[in-house]
Amino acid sequence: MLENLRLWRIHYPVDQIAAGGCVFGEYEGYIDLNYQDGSLPGTPAEEVISVLRLAPKTGGSSQTFVFAGTTHFEGAPQLWDPATAAFADVPDGGLPSPVYALWKPVLEPDREYCATLTLYGRNDLAMASVTSNSVCAAVINATATPDNGSVGKPSSGCALGSGHPSGFWALTLPTLAIILSALRVRRRRR
Repeated sequence: MLENLRLWRIHYPVDQIAAGGCVFGEYEGYIDLNYQDGSLPGTPAEEVISVLRLAPKTGGSSQTFVFAGTTHFEGAPQLWDPATAAFADVPDGGLPSPVYALWKPVLEPDREYCATLTLYGRNDLAMASVTSNSVCAAVINATATPDNGSVGKPSSGCALGSGHPSGFWALTLPTLAIILSALRVRRRRR
């Protein structure tokens, strides 16, 4: 069950864009989603394929982020303790770090978006996918400055996969389609 959605659209100074760091546009979107983890009968938690869908509340194009290999999506965490690599949620009034963001959706200012999460598993022949409830939130517009700690983040940790929980991997939609097709073919052969 989805509980809380937070969305940010952050404006970065031009000198921070692709200056060897993790900021690639003047405006970047961030998402944080609190929810209770779901499960599917017959599918180990690390094998569940999750599809997070974000769509404008008043209509328009939706965006999706597909992930597997982890039981919980941490969209915009901050590094809490560098010694242990522990992560924490962005505090109220704070801004997410571009280094650790798993997904940077394109967000329009002054819009409200809704999120849903759909889970796909294996060994669920009698069960279709499971889709969560929908939660909505308005976009928080902010500007990154040295005062709020959002400018001048170290560029180390920007390599693909760094800063993310081990075992986490993201899938593109074509890859997901191939995997789901293979699972269906395998089930038919039994």
